[in-house]
Amino acid sequence: MEPLQGRTALVTGASSGIGSATAKSLSAAGASVVLVRAPGRKRLAEVQGACPGSRTVVLDVRDAHATDRALASLGADLLVANAGLSIGMEKLPDGIPRSGAPRSTRT
Repeated sequence: MEPLQGRTALVTGASSGIGSATAKSLSAAGASVVLVRAPGRKRLAEVQGACPGSRTVVLDVRDAHATDRALASLGADLLVANAGLSIGMEKLPDGIPRSGAPRSTRT
C-alpha cells in the first residue's frame, strides 16, 4: 500500500518549481492531489498529467475568506502552503544595489 493512499493533499503554488515537484511526489506516494493555482495562472497541464486523478482549484490564497471556504469544502488531510508572491525582487543592474553602495571586491 502506498503511504498516502486515501489521503487528500492540497498544494498551493503547484504550477512550477517546488510546488510542482511536491505535488508530483505526493501523487506518486498515493495521495489524491488538489492543485491550487492563482487566478490568471494557466500552467498546470504538465503537473496534472504527472498527477493522475488530480483536481484543480483556482484560488487567491491572499483572500482569507475564499481560502477558508475552499479548504472546508475540499476536506484536505494535508496542506502544502507553497504559494508565493515576489515583490521588490527585480534584478539588480550589474549587481549594484539601488542605494549605490559599492559591491564587495572580496573573492
